[in-house]
Amino acid sequence: MRVESGCDITSPEAVSKLASNLKGSTIDVLINNAGILKRNTLENLDFDSIRQQFEVNALGPLRVT
Repeated sequence: MRVESGCDITSPEAVSKLASNLKGSTIDVLINNAGILKRNTLENLDFDSIRQQFEVNALGPLRVT
């Protein structure tokens, strides 16, 4: 088993480096775990916070995969 940790999944450069580190490796199982939760209410929306959550929770794992 190999564990790669500490990759900033919001950074295309970091994900490219991860891909280079894994080049030639066979991946049988990928556990792609990342996530943040920031409490926002409809009365007090923070769009920067929401964008960050989408970047980490949705786009980041897609970028890694």
